[in-house]
Amino acid sequence: MKDRIQSAFAEIHADGALIDSTAAYLRRELEKRGHKNKRFVIPKLAGAFAAVAGLVIGIFAYTLYFTADAYVSIDVNPSIELTLNRFDKVIAAHAFNGDGERILNASSLRWKSYDEAAGLLMSAFEDDGYLVKDALVSVTIQAENSDRERLLCSALRRLINDRILSMQATAEVEVFPVTAEVWQDARGCHMSPAKYLAIQELMEVDEEATIEAYSGSTIRQIRRRAQECRGAHNSESNGGNSEASPPSEHGQGHGNGNGHGHGYRGGR
Repeated sequence: MKDRIQSAFAEIHADGALIDSTAAYLRRELEKRGHKNKRFVIPKLAGAFAAVAGLVIGIFAYTLYFTADAYVSIDVNPSIELTLNRFDKVIAAHAFNGDGERILNASSLRWKSYDEAAGLLMSAFEDDGYLVKDALVSVTIQAENSDRERLLCSALRRLINDRILSMQATAEVEVFPVTAEVWQDARGCHMSPAKYLAIQELMEVDEEATIEAYSGSTIRQIRRRAQECRGAHNSESNGGNSEASPPSEHGQGHGNGNGHGHGYRGGR
């Protein structure tokens, strides 16, 4: 650098001391600018890396938040399914029938916690007169993590029972987990897992029963029909003996009559 600077001043007729001092000044300025550029490059690179890292984290968080992690289906007669993320927030709500669609249209459940959403649905069921004396609130849970299933079952059972008591209603409540296969089959038939399982049990004792024929019936009605079929079958087996004891509503030999014999993964 010194040689280049001196050669640049070779043809200038000036005092040697002036030339040397000017060349030294220019060297110092060039060195300062070099250090300054380095000081600016490092922060710029750090800022760029931080921006990229922030973008990656943002995309990951967005994907994580909007990824379905559990499904809660609540069937009274309105039949509604809540899709939860791993933070227990409702990211989607789906109705399986017209009554469910009407309630969803009047409710705002998205982004709420699952317990708040369930509480709002119970209030809507009560206001619309679905929690009558003979009502059955059937809740199914499907999640990849069995521990999470148990926690959701326990929390929802407690929450719904408390709401029923506070309403002074006498509706029956059942909450149970189902397998992913049962959930997928039920969704394929556009119905809740609880209703799907109830119809499957009915089809075991009634050869004429079909999913299409009972898709509009309540779970209570489907189970009563299955009970009638079992009673008729038991009467025929006993030679028409009228003294034979009738089966309970939950049935005999087919799970416990609430659809738990197909894909159920735990006790009530």
